[in-house]
Amino acid sequence: MLFLFVRYAKMNTDSVKPIHIANDEPPSLNYDLRARTKSNVIFWSTLVFGLTIIPIAVYYPLVYLTKLSIGAILGISSISQGLPNIIQLPYRFWQLWKQDGGDRRPINGRILDLFMYEYILNFVLIAVSYSVSTSIPIP
Repeated sequence: MLFLFVRYAKMNTDSVKPIHIANDEPPSLNYDLRARTKSNVIFWSTLVFGLTIIPIAVYYPLVYLTKLSIGAILGISSISQGLPNIIQLPYRFWQLWKQDGGDRRPINGRILDLFMYEYILNFVLIAVSYSVSTSIPIP
């Protein structure tokens, strides 16, 4: 019995290889920004245009060229804050809907996932809050 234990221990100690815990370089992310330049430019330009340029371009002409109240002017100029969401909601829905969506579809095979349901609900809530805030007159 002792003979088998010694032989088994000898076999296992000879076959043990050193374990490397840390690699020399990080794993690759398999993501290339140069291949996605067009989509990145479209996304960021929509974001910058909708959140900064449109509100500024609408605010100053409304202040100096109209006789609207400041509440109405702020309401009109803040409507464009939802422009990226208005563009992104149908785009993401289309990406989930089409059959060759690849890794965009949820794992369970349904067309919409929990994130999309929450996104639509939040979009509706924000649209309602914008509508109500612009309709209430500020004295």
